[in-house]
Amino acid sequence: YDRTFDATFEPLVDALADRQVALQGSHATHISAATLAALWEEAVHAHQRGDAAAARTGYSSVVDAQPDSVPALYLSGMFARADGDAATAAQRFRAAIRHAPAFADARAALARLEVLAGNADEAALVVREGLATMPDSAILLRALGEAEQSRGNAEAAAAAFAEALQRDPTHGETHYNHGVALQKLRNVAEAARAYQRALAFAPDLHAADFNLGVIFDQQGNANAAIAAFS
Repeated sequence: YDRTFDATFEPLVDALADRQVALQGSHATHISAATLAALWEEAVHAHQRGDAAAARTGYSSVVDAQPDSVPALYLSGMFARADGDAATAAQRFRAAIRHAPAFADARAALARLEVLAGNADEAALVVREGLATMPDSAILLRALGEAEQSRGNAEAAAAAFAEALQRDPTHGETHYNHGVALQKLRNVAEAARAYQRALAFAPDLHAADFNLGVIFDQQGNANAAIAAFS
């Protein structure tokens, strides 16, 4: 809530009148709540059954009708990202964050787009803004690690991934990324353990096998290297 009122009616009436005036300049949808709900349900069901084209169209229709619909903004942004339309995806993620600053998934998605665009500093800023109010978010800590990794700050990346793993210890990809940061810091023994943990939780993470092979080869352990590369 923004304001509270006591038992007198006049301030409440005045506040409602002010809101009515303010709303006259805002966007209002011209379809009914029932129609909007039906659009959303159709988009979600299409997404669930794997009909990407229908889901993409449905989420965009919801955004057109209700531009501040945070779930629709986020999901339409994810489809735009999958289509290679980074500009639209970033616009949708930013709008979602503007309406819901605590939406960690949207922040992480925007940060990853910025990293891919070569804007690692901006990515780190986006994530840290979220962590200021959500310091225990594993999603944001993972995104921060990726941003710091991209900035070339292996030490900060390793610390962020370690923090994320304290909150979500079975996330295989985070163990892998932690291993990459540790390997850059020349802590190869801990890096190898991180890769092994990554494979325990995500056996198909073959990049961890490859990096393990490199470490074993450098250590002169040919049999272990051959097994990892195989």
